[in-house]
Amino acid sequence: MKEKELWIAPVQKEVEKKQEDEKNKKAAIILAVKDKLSYTPPKGLFTKSPKTIATRLKADSDSLKQAMSRLNFYINRAGKTLTEERSKALEEAKDILRNLYKKSASVNGRPPKAWWESIKKRIHTKNPSYTDEQIAKTIGNIWHNQLTDYRKKKLLEKYE
Repeated sequence: MKEKELWIAPVQKEVEKKQEDEKNKKAAIILAVKDKLSYTPPKGLFTKSPKTIATRLKADSDSLKQAMSRLNFYINRAGKTLTEERSKALEEAKDILRNLYKKSASVNGRPPKAWWESIKKRIHTKNPSYTDEQIAKTIGNIWHNQLTDYRKKKLLEKYE
């Protein structure tokens, strides 16, 4: 019996040590995730100018994705209580944020917002009965199927 206990004791200690290490690793991961998720912006940040919002979010975030997530989280939480003026300011903050991270729309990605709006107006004047959804489909079709990459690059340069 004692021989068995001598053999089991070191193995049991190894197992216990591994379990303890795993607990510590899990705790560290949970803390790291909690720190990332528990971002609290400075009081009144989203009432300031778009440039201030964008620069502060860039300073507080690790990546464009994280900064955009924080800004979108605020926009979504504000919901219908957000005035149109404030909503436009926050959309402008998104554009500034993209520029701060030196990210621009790619040829295969979304078209520039200014181009989208100009095409939307033209379609709406020619076809006033079109819904916003029909207009969006038409613009998406133009951007993705009818324009060449060269033309898209030129439009990106013009509207940025």
